[in-house]
Amino acid sequence: MAERFAQIYSGDNVDFRLNYTGTETKAWVLTVFNMLLTCFTMEDTFFVDYNDRLKLDAELLRKRAAFERAKEQLRASVIRQFQLSPPGGIHRVKPTIYGP
Repeated sequence: MAERFAQIYSGDNVDFRLNYTGTETKAWVLTVFNMLLTCFTMEDTFFVDYNDRLKLDAELLRKRAAFERAKEQLRASVIRQFQLSPPGGIHRVKPTIYGP
């Protein structure tokens, strides 16, 4: 339990926090967002497979568009919050968190 406590210094103040998940906030947020992207990809695959039927459901199309907007707003928020930058270097991989 002791390893989950964190001391946050800001000026003369010290905040004591307990990380319930047992990990740093950044690692937890990026992992959960990556899971969201995986689920989105799976849903999109199913939608494409059954597009002939599903494209007729106006409510489903509206919800999918709203989710797409919310997902991209969350992506921008995560990038800003943790000051992420696109991966670089010799072995450039397709970014999952940084870009769609």
